[in-house]
Amino acid sequence: MRKTILILLSTIALLGVVGAEEIVYYNMDLELTRGGALRENIEFKIVNLESSKLKLPVPFEPKNLTVGGGLGFEVEEGEGYVISIMTGGQRNLEVSLGFFMEGYVQKLEGKYLFAFAHIPSLGTNNFTVRLGLPMGSGISSNDPRIPSVSPPPRSIFTDGRRIVLEWEYGGLRPNEAINFVVVYEFGIGLDGDGSGFSLLLPYLMVFAMGVLLSLFIYWFLLRPRLERIEVVKEVLGEDENRIVKAMEGADRIKQEDLRGGLGYSKAKISKIVSGLEKKGVLEKERYGRTNILRLKK
Repeated sequence: MRKTILILLSTIALLGVVGAEEIVYYNMDLELTRGGALRENIEFKIVNLESSKLKLPVPFEPKNLTVGGGLGFEVEEGEGYVISIMTGGQRNLEVSLGFFMEGYVQKLEGKYLFAFAHIPSLGTNNFTVRLGLPMGSGISSNDPRIPSVSPPPRSIFTDGRRIVLEWEYGGLRPNEAINFVVVYEFGIGLDGDGSGFSLLLPYLMVFAMGVLLSLFIYWFLLRPRLERIEVVKEVLGEDENRIVKAMEGADRIKQEDLRGGLGYSKAKISKIVSGLEKKGVLEKERYGRTNILRLKK
């Protein structure tokens, strides 16, 4: 088996990046054809934008490129290709685009390998990847030299035509790379003789165990914490309760993010947070120019 090199599938690279720019969500919907071509649909939202142009580097020529929202775009060729999208001076921008590319899939001794890396240049609150395998194919049996699926997906299911894998991540930091590998082969799909289901079964079992673990965490760990929050609310002031309510359900939150949702000044937020820290309701740690806040369990 020849050495496999992970290919950069998508990286948002912005001109004139400043600290306030952030990606709220970044969703990738990928679909492989039997011939190995990749159909890619991307949706993302970026806020506090200062750049006049967004650049999306891709290693291969994007074909049949479409960009939603009436935004202007162009494709530049150099070392690979760059899709440039004109922002039109907008500060908060939702972008959707779709295209085909060829060159990602490698054939390895009768099996097929699809590999890529995602490296965001900005912090990303939520990142989701959904990959549909070619019709008539299924996840390959384990090869000791390379994992069939990495990292483990959040879920594996079928849409009735093909096997679909889904990953989801929250709180990605700039330049935090995620490498994906999927090995598949034909003749074992769910529309075949059923053998594809037997190969899918171990992953379904892992997914089921994940669901059970989530229920355990909620029932024995998270639920008591939520009950404690309700008790705390009874002894806090109105402004303090608003801060606590805004933090519920989040493992952590940036202090500066509370301003937009509550409409308080920076000084008022700092004063309330300090009071809650002294009362033992929350804890904070320094992160750049802001604080990361967590409700105590």
